[in-house]
Amino acid sequence: MNPRTGWPVQGIAACTVIAPTCMESDAMATACFVYGVEKSLAKFGARFPMRFTLMPTNRAQKASSIQKGASFPADASNNIRD
Repeated sequence: MNPRTGWPVQGIAACTVIAPTCMESDAMATACFVYGVEKSLAKFGARFPMRFTLMPTNRAQKASSIQKGASFPADASNNIRD
């Protein structure tokens, strides 16, 4: 839910943020989920490794896509199944 509008966030299925504590990670993931992919990566991507799972943009596209910041660990993506 977007706290500013009260409506569900559109287009993002999940957001993962790696932070020093689970509380920071949860807070940042929630904020980035609402803030959006591009703005989050631009503003916080250098400080926090993050990855977004995006919803398909149309009915013909069946699989979700992944977008991540440059600092997100490469081996962490190997466990994702499409």
